[in-house]
Amino acid sequence: MKRLFLALPLSPEGARALWHAWEPLRFSRIRWVPAEQFHITLVFLGETEEREIPVIVESMEKTGASFSSFPVLTGGPGAFPGKKGPRVLFESFREGGDRIAEIQKDLSGRLSPFFTLEKRKFHPHITTARIRPGTGLPSGFIPHGGTSPVRDTLNRIVLFESVLSSRGAEYYPLHETPLNRS
Repeated sequence: MKRLFLALPLSPEGARALWHAWEPLRFSRIRWVPAEQFHITLVFLGETEEREIPVIVESMEKTGASFSSFPVLTGGPGAFPGKKGPRVLFESFREGGDRIAEIQKDLSGRLSPFFTLEKRKFHPHITTARIRPGTGLPSGFIPHGGTSPVRDTLNRIVLFESVLSSRGAEYYPLHETPLNRS
């Protein structure tokens, strides 16, 4: 069994720019996601049998052939489940979020006959940090529009394996499909 998810990764340049945009907000009591792991999760599959990977890859290929690469512009920080007692800090999207949602809907539709998928409403975002319960955040820590916008181009879907450890999750790409609609 492998713990799997599908995502749109940022380019290395976009990830570095986002990492630097969050620099003024970064402090040590939070587990910060490394820049090289920044991505937008489209579908979380969880524990999956390796024999099911071919249907995932086929779905990725069909979705990739249905969409072209596209630009995005980040829209500032946010928190889940909310700014009071957050567990996750994230970067939102000012531009490109609708296209991300279209790709997520297409991919989910292709996978739903084969997998039980999350029913939560999809919110395009990039997780930047995870917060342990009871971690106190400074007052006003998550200001509206508190980071510099970052432009990037999203051009591929990646199937990742997530391996959990005491240092947090580490992500390993298993398959990559370009967004290459002609």
